[in-house]
Formats: sequence, structure tokens, C-alpha cells
Amino acid sequence: MLTVWHWTPGTIEEWISEVRPGMRHSPSRALWPSERGPRIGLQRLDSRFAAYRDAIGPDPALEFHSLRRSYITHLIEDGHDPLFVQHQVGPDHASTTAIYTRFRSV
Repeated sequence: MLTVWHWTPGTIEEWISEVRPGMRHSPSRALWPSERGPRIGLQRLDSRFAAYRDAIGPDPALEFHSLRRSYITHLIEDGHDPLFVQHQVGPDHASTTAIYTRFRSV
């Protein structure tokens, strides 16, 4: 898994092994459980992202999902193999990954 910072894998491991087990919904399979339910919902992530975005001023067209599109685009632009990128982000089909970058697989 590619990460932005060298300390990311260790931090996620610490979250999984030390912090997450203490949460009320820790038996859930979700990596990021909510304090109110088994997982944080996409609508909550979207609304929270929008609140932070609006507070600091980027274009309102910037969405939480823009982070995923940006990550995929940067991987492709940096020359990573499209199959590697597909495995990083999870779509079942290369055509799904291609949608994000306008990259066309042959």
C-alpha cells in the first residue's frame, strides 16, 4: 500500500491494535467505527468534509470523493502501472479506475 507519509502504516496499526478495541462498536469489521454505530457513514464524512472545506475556503465543488480521484490521478501521472492503481483503490474493473483519470486501457 502506498502512503503519503512514512509513519502512516505504524499509525494505522496503532489505531487497529490499541485505540479501536476500546471503542463501543469495536466488534464491527469497519476500520473506522463511529461512537454511535458500527461504522462512520459516507453522508457524515461528506458533511464533515464540506464543513471543513467551507471553513478554510476551497472551491465548493471540492468533495470528499475528490481526494480519491486525486490519489488515483497522481498515481497514474507518476507512472504507476494501472493494474497496481486498480489494486490500491479497489475497483473490480480497470474501466472503473479509468473513469477517474480519463485514462483509457487498451
